[in-house]
Amino acid sequence: MELFVYPTSRNIRRKYQEYCDTVLPKCMSMDEFEKRVVIIEDRSCIDEDKRVLLLKRAADFSKFDTLKIPKDYLSFLKSSKFLFAFFEELSLEHISISSIDKNDTYAQYITHLNILDILLKNYIKLLEENGYYDKITLPKLYSLNREFLQRFSKITLYLDGYLNSFEFELLQNVSKYIPLNIIYQTNEFTGKMVDRFKKFGINLEIDKDYIIDFTNKKIMNSKNLPKSIKKVEYSFVSSKMIQIGFVKKKVYDFLKIGIKPEHIAIVTPDEEFATLLEKFDKENIFNFAAGFSYKKSKIFQRVKAIYNFLEDRSYENIYRVKRFFKEFDKFDEYRYKKFDEVEFDSLMMGFIFENDNEDEILIYKNELFKFKRVESELKSRSFKDALYLFLERLKENRLDDKNGGKITVMGLLETRLSKFDAVIAVDFNEENVPKKNSKDLFLNSYIRKKSGLPTQKDRENLQKNYYFKLFLNAKEIALSAVQNESEKPSYFLDELNIKNLVKSEFDDNFLKSILISKKDALKERYDKDISIKYDFKNFTFSATSFKIFLECKRRFYYQYIKKIKEATIPKDEIDEREIGEKIHFVLENLFKVSSSFSSEKEMSKEIDKLLSGEKNPLLRFKLDIWREKLKSFVKNEIKRFDEGYRFYKGELKLLGNINGYKIAGKIDRVDIKEGKFVLLDYKTGKINVATSKTLQNAVDFQMEFYYLLAKQNGFDDIDEVAFYDLNSGKILKETLLEDKLSLLEKKFLLLEKKEYNFEMSEDIKNCRYCPYTILCGRDEI
Repeated sequence: MELFVYPTSRNIRRKYQEYCDTVLPKCMSMDEFEKRVVIIEDRSCIDEDKRVLLLKRAADFSKFDTLKIPKDYLSFLKSSKFLFAFFEELSLEHISISSIDKNDTYAQYITHLNILDILLKNYIKLLEENGYYDKITLPKLYSLNREFLQRFSKITLYLDGYLNSFEFELLQNVSKYIPLNIIYQTNEFTGKMVDRFKKFGINLEIDKDYIIDFTNKKIMNSKNLPKSIKKVEYSFVSSKMIQIGFVKKKVYDFLKIGIKPEHIAIVTPDEEFATLLEKFDKENIFNFAAGFSYKKSKIFQRVKAIYNFLEDRSYENIYRVKRFFKEFDKFDEYRYKKFDEVEFDSLMMGFIFENDNEDEILIYKNELFKFKRVESELKSRSFKDALYLFLERLKENRLDDKNGGKITVMGLLETRLSKFDAVIAVDFNEENVPKKNSKDLFLNSYIRKKSGLPTQKDRENLQKNYYFKLFLNAKEIALSAVQNESEKPSYFLDELNIKNLVKSEFDDNFLKSILISKKDALKERYDKDISIKYDFKNFTFSATSFKIFLECKRRFYYQYIKKIKEATIPKDEIDEREIGEKIHFVLENLFKVSSSFSSEKEMSKEIDKLLSGEKNPLLRFKLDIWREKLKSFVKNEIKRFDEGYRFYKGELKLLGNINGYKIAGKIDRVDIKEGKFVLLDYKTGKINVATSKTLQNAVDFQMEFYYLLAKQNGFDDIDEVAFYDLNSGKILKETLLEDKLSLLEKKFLLLEKKEYNFEMSEDIKNCRYCPYTILCGRDEI
């Protein structure tokens, strides 16, 4: 029986799809093959938790402090990832730290390398004493699993990428016991592997597809490959979000020309873009090869909510906990409590609810079981620290995409040996392509090259190789990158040997395609039309409710007809609305003292009294800022009093009607001069005064409401209606009053239908701060 070895499990699934009614061949991934083909006598493989603990023990020597790596468990856990990556790379490339010393001509790294050498030797000794092995010691301890190899008559290995020295040596040893063929393609970016084959006695040329008899060091067959990519269409866009539209537009284009969805791939350099794309996949057309982060799970969100609550008992965090647990106060006791294993396990099991997803529960319980291995290290820590550590471990897990569509979304490494008719590569920016590697932290490229370690250039060539082969095999290729002040496209674009690089100018339709496809997808999930009989004469309009009606009929329906209350999370911060209400209160009470003031000093003194006494330090600070701002207001007020204006009424609530429709309003202030009235509305924020250009699209008729209400309630002689800008102390007159009154009357004619369709706003910007976006399916726009 022949064994086929592939780079990834995805390759194997594709291989099996080719067989319908015949016996399936025996296939393995390279990772599984390596595990099965080696055995370590009298030792067991150490798990990750014990591994960290042993490394921490190995670091118990005085010189280690020179590295400035904290030794407390949580901090050391983070640093251990970089240390292990470095040690593993050295071992798998058969390179010792002492040999690196010899190549460090300028003695830049000698001190640190000597300390790392001691750490490594201590760690290896501890592994030996406890009967363990790991990736670091495996290359020196393994022997071939001959019993496993004897099951096969031949092995064919499909190679795509890079083999380290240990893997190459392993294949040499395997080939001595069983015929081994390697299928491998070369190009200008595979020089590192070509050199490795050459040292072994096999000479390969560039741009060839080879079948290599590795056992006998012979080339069995070869054929020429294209040396360049025919055509790549690329677009530079201004933001990552717009790339979502780009992807959907290109998918549509490829499907339109007859490419099957299962033959289209979206390639992302990291998980961030895939997460964003998934949010907009309302049509369910994508399947995500890497699955989804466990952070999306409800269990994770509960644990995270409790951790945030223990970290900071803010209103916002209390509210989040109350979403999951009625009695949030019971968690208070864990805020300063020392870690206890039994209590911790009991607490964690309480985060699993009856209706939770089975896969999420399985992952959670498995992590909780493994967590017991490190609990002994946490006895002197707090519950909060233990919770943090558990969250860090939990978020490393992934949930499979079981309900995905036919179009594959995958990371670059997952593309090995894959062929697609159409490829869409996104985020082709310098910060993403090439991806930086943590292994390069300890040594510079010069020493790496001298020591025989892969350099940054080698890693870049490996990534170029993956992109090049993927593009070479595709019929259609579309690529996008963000280009703005802080981001620029990757230089890889100029180095991939592309014959015809076609720039496609940015098109607004890319962005529109997000909204169009999203809207189409919502047809089954949300009510497309809400058409009901409604008599608006039974409703009393305020200027605010009428503005909402004009902006979005659907929001008006939810807010005023269905009376669905906005879901708000209490916050510790002071928002602008609260400040505005406080300033309105101050000015309302200011004129209860007197309808006018003779001097700035007198008026400022009364304002100071009203602003004093606030106990909240943050609000007190904000009011102190307004104390300064109101000086301009005071100055203008004294000037107006000198001109004969007097305060007449404040916070005046009035009722009226427009063509039989009830209206209501509360006017901040009414002044009087020589029997004529001035209607004023205080503003602490931005003021939008209509102009002749914006008149026809106006939706804010606040001052017109006030004018009509005042007229209908005995204020016959109104000289002026205006906004009072409290930031500048200036009064901004409503200059288009007559025009807006006429327009308002026309707007009210919209209410005369017997049946009304409360449709969603066509203007997406109205959804940005709307409390009902989730109900409309626009929460991610």
